[in-house]
Amino acid sequence: MQWRTQGVGSITQVLKVGKKRWGVGLQIDAEVLLTEQLGWERSALLTQGDTVLPWGTVVRHAAAMTLRQWGWPMGYVRGWAAWRGRRITLTPAVLCPRDETEMLVEHIAEQWAGRTPQRVLDIGTGSGVLALWAAEQWPHATVMGVDWSAAALRVAAHNARGRKLNVDWRRSDLLTAVPRDPDWDVIIANLPYVPTTLPQSPTVAREPAEAIFSGEDGLGHLRRLAEQLRSGQWRWGEMWLEFLPQQWPLIKHIYGEWAVTPFCDAGEEIFFARVRAS
Repeated sequence: MQWRTQGVGSITQVLKVGKKRWGVGLQIDAEVLLTEQLGWERSALLTQGDTVLPWGTVVRHAAAMTLRQWGWPMGYVRGWAAWRGRRITLTPAVLCPRDETEMLVEHIAEQWAGRTPQRVLDIGTGSGVLALWAAEQWPHATVMGVDWSAAALRVAAHNARGRKLNVDWRRSDLLTAVPRDPDWDVIIANLPYVPTTLPQSPTVAREPAEAIFSGEDGLGHLRRLAEQLRSGQWRWGEMWLEFLPQQWPLIKHIYGEWAVTPFCDAGEEIFFARVRAS
């Protein structure tokens, strides 16, 4: 029991010993996790530093910080992440929401300002954030979220509980299990797009590879989706994609038979595209 033998007991002692053990780079995470355990504001750590912590709190904090030291994302350690002001439950079965995806929904909302789609489809829904956003943005729309991972769909359904949002969750390999009868006014396809050849950080390595990587150029899923749409079995109006800026020329080629419009992130790089069926 390294922590007990070193006399750890107060908040100041826990953070001091932790700083030596985890390193300066994780100090902010250590403070955030401890304040969340205590239900305090982070500033209280300075004014209440002499407060003696229950041993169970010290052990739980050490366990959480060990996971961070091993490269676990904060979202997995906490069990949740904030996305557009909402608390989203996370497990290692789903990808942690990215900041870029917040920009994607801002583009969609701007293009649909003053209008409401009747049906919205979220392909590769993961934790469900995009489907839930669509259901909140357009409460009268019919929204469906699909994913091949049954574990991911359980997380998405959990995130929908208590919000009084009507989302139809279904297991599907891209469009295969999606009904062919209705017209899908908006399709959101935030699919895996990272090349398998691209080096990844230890934190990303802890996330589900099937939700991140898609072949050597990262566009395997988006190619298969284009093939499914090309079959003509599904009627749709427009589709929104997310990808890496260097993939834009290939995106234009893959979806070249339709009208493709690029959209940028906050750094003025092309990360998104709208594909219109006609």
